[in-house]
Amino acid sequence: MSDITPTPASRRRFLTTGLAAAGAALTTDWRSRRAFAQANSRVIGANDRINMGFIGVGNMGGAHLAYYAKTADAQNIQITAISDVYDARRDKAKTKCGNDAAKLYPDYRKLLEDKDVDVVLVATPEHWHAKMLMDALDAGKDIYLEKPLCLHFEDAKKCHDFYYEKHKDRVFQLGNQNCSDPKWMRVHELLPTIGKVVWSQNSYCRNTPTGEWNTTIVPDAGAGNIDWKMFCGSEFGLSPERPFDPERFFRWRKFWDYSSGISGDLLAHRMYAFLKAFYGNDTPPLPKRVTANGGNYVHKKDREVPDTFLMTVDYPDDHTIFLAGSTENELGVPPLIRGQKGVIEFMAEAGGKITVSPQRPFAEEFDPIVEDAPNVTAALHEPHRENFIQCCRSRKKCNSPMDLAYSGMVALSLADIAYKHSMTCNFDPVKGVLLNPPTTH
Repeated sequence: MSDITPTPASRRRFLTTGLAAAGAALTTDWRSRRAFAQANSRVIGANDRINMGFIGVGNMGGAHLAYYAKTADAQNIQITAISDVYDARRDKAKTKCGNDAAKLYPDYRKLLEDKDVDVVLVATPEHWHAKMLMDALDAGKDIYLEKPLCLHFEDAKKCHDFYYEKHKDRVFQLGNQNCSDPKWMRVHELLPTIGKVVWSQNSYCRNTPTGEWNTTIVPDAGAGNIDWKMFCGSEFGLSPERPFDPERFFRWRKFWDYSSGISGDLLAHRMYAFLKAFYGNDTPPLPKRVTANGGNYVHKKDREVPDTFLMTVDYPDDHTIFLAGSTENELGVPPLIRGQKGVIEFMAEAGGKITVSPQRPFAEEFDPIVEDAPNVTAALHEPHRENFIQCCRSRKKCNSPMDLAYSGMVALSLADIAYKHSMTCNFDPVKGVLLNPPTTH
């Protein structure tokens, strides 16, 4: 990054936090109860067919499955196993996967035991991400994990260390597809033009009159065809045990037990794009201070996560990121990066123009630059999915690897803590310690 000396983020160091689970106490330490002996996985050759297993085939998981089924021949892959806690989703996914012999598993652990499965794609509610990641790695699977990396702050470091200390030979891709947009590497190349970067801004805003994440509730869904206990994960301390609630099952993104809301679902896209733009393919540093504000201003019924969320992240190499999210007004802030000598403007999504403009005192140092962003011929989900399969064959690092996933997750999860506790999170980016942990959950 221009004139920035990143603080080294060692993959090997153990970071301690002293912070219990933010938002939901994890009463059972599933992290010390490995479900799988470390497995020997098949070496995938350049011309071998890759067998895929899917864990979670709701809206996002179903879209991933449909894409891989459509491109199975072109990518030399086959969907061989499907797991979901909802019977109807498993059955529907099998009809769309292109393989009548695909096996269905109500319990994802049985899918991970399947030796015919080479790689897994996990698209479950967020409270399951960390555990399923570790279980998949222990089972010897390469993994595409939908964002965010995890739900709780302290699990981010555990995922990071578990991967690099035990399973760094496995291919990992976080499902933040913006990281497969070549625009951010071009912005990275242009950064020196604007001098020392001081602060940047972006947003992800929607306007959903009926309330964001109010997905359709299926009338006949219930305990007879949904494994509600497994969904909650209370056996593993993932969320509190409670009676079946269709609102929580179908609209889980509205509740802190299962979701981080705007930060993990929407602003994660902007955070990771900035980290790619600032640090390229290098390991990004951890933040030193994070704040967050906002509230639930419009749709208050049956909802815990905010509909308006604003966060700032200060980095040890002296710059600040500002991100704004809303589900009640779709007009966000213009995406741009401010340096001492100039400003870089761009579209938040793929395509558009990249514009570099000098600040008035430095107008004689360089001429304005206007260029087309690198061309992306398909929706970013597609190159991101393809990058994962390509890396499963080449064993190269994916476009959204673990070190990037971890750095962004720390910033996002600290923002959630700051919001929930009306506080500023002061963080030691070298030791990885939250210096002022909240005393209550």
